Amino acid sequence: MVKSKNFSFFITLPSFFIGLCLDMLPSTQFSIWAAPKWSLLILIYWIIALPFSVGIFTGFCLGILLDLLTGSLLGEHAFGYIIISYIVIKFARIIKVYPVAQQMVVVLALITIYQSIIFIIQKLLTQAPYTLLFWMPIISSALAWPLVFIVLKKFRYSGEFC
Repeated sequence: MVKSKNFSFFITLPSFFIGLCLDMLPSTQFSIWAAPKWSLLILIYWIIALPFSVGIFTGFCLGILLDLLTGSLLGEHAFGYIIISYIVIKFARIIKVYPVAQQMVVVLALITIYQSIIFIIQKLLTQAPYTLLFWMPIISSALAWPLVFIVLKKFRYSGEFC
């Protein structure tokens, strides 16, 4: 596998674009709440796989793009992505050796932290209504992790999609 910085950029950029597109897909009311956090899952994968190429700045940029695309408070998602990026960078070597089933538990914890950050920001700055559906992406993201892991691993080692 090529180890250059340009190669890393050209394999991660399309996956981030696809993740943002998946986050923006129009869907039914329930699936809006239950949809996995695709771009965050992709960010977590690339930080684990390429910790010297993808990091906190990438998380910040991806979060700002998500803020702009969703029309949410500017910096809301960026702050959450920065915190998650930092945590993943700190534990990337440990997470990398876990089997996918244990990584699902780690992703569950990471998405819980992310959703908690978003919840606190929304409660402090806006009067967002509380609903238990807000926490659904935690479960759906953990369940989507094996798919993200397998697809991006295949993409990483082949250099092309499927």
